[in-house]
Amino acid sequence: MKNIVVLISGRGSNFEAILRTARSEDWEGRFGLKIAAVISNRPLAKGLDTARREGIDAVAVDHKAYPTREAFEEALAAAIEPYKPAVIVLAGFMRILTESFVARWEGKILNIHPALLPLFPGLDTHQRAIDAGCRVHGSTVHFVSSVLDGGAIIGQSVVPVLPSDTDETLAARLLPYEHKLYPQCVKAVALGEVKLIDGKAVMSDEVAHHLAIFWRKDYKHLVRWCCRRQVVGAHIKEFIPWLKTIPSVGLSSFKRNLAVNRKNRAASVRNVKLLPINADRPNGLRRALRSIRVKKRPSAVWPRPMAACVLPD
Repeated sequence: MKNIVVLISGRGSNFEAILRTARSEDWEGRFGLKIAAVISNRPLAKGLDTARREGIDAVAVDHKAYPTREAFEEALAAAIEPYKPAVIVLAGFMRILTESFVARWEGKILNIHPALLPLFPGLDTHQRAIDAGCRVHGSTVHFVSSVLDGGAIIGQSVVPVLPSDTDETLAARLLPYEHKLYPQCVKAVALGEVKLIDGKAVMSDEVAHHLAIFWRKDYKHLVRWCCRRQVVGAHIKEFIPWLKTIPSVGLSSFKRNLAVNRKNRAASVRNVKLLPINADRPNGLRRALRSIRVKKRPSAVWPRPMAACVLPD
């Protein structure tokens, strides 16, 4: 079993994203990866409560209790060492690590930075991107080095910068993509798919493609139906990759009423009843679609979704 240790200072939203992905993809069963511990330099960090609720070791190493940075890092290292981590994840850890600490776990410490490095290292990255007139912005997962935000790049996510954006709206647009990017980078490094060699992140083309995530206008995306069933099928498969065929039964009503929400990984059907779907059995979707019963309602007004089914990525 390969252990992952997460360092936080607050709520740890990136830790929560990694945890959700690890549970949904069954990292422990499929890959032998386990989030073994969450360690915080703030004893009251909310992320520690989350870890305890999930049965993960939660450890506090208060930096204020140590006279020097070196003394704090020795205590932090002593807390990490028993887990023999394959990866150490900085998830909102608000302490700059010294060169000696980084060298101790070289190639194992990851951080996520809210900018497209090497642009905008440091703080206030969203506002700096807006002020610079950037048309795109993003986040970067990188190996931690002795240079602040200067380690080798593992993966990046990209979103557009709009003329009306503020730092708050830009940060909100980017956050879901950070939460998608970071878990995949953590998994890739833990499995040895990405390695730090001579100061560079080395990976295959396939892995590099997987760790480059681009914005798509699909948070609340209505399937663009057309007359040709094959095109409809291709469009649905963009959202439901494992769906091999499109059901012929009830397609005319289905195409008017299906909305796919990728953010929540759910398909909601308006005007119809949708039976529960077993996500582990793709055929369940076809059976559920065949069971659709359209309710007689005026077509001009959409009622609220009556049911939803969770879909795998």
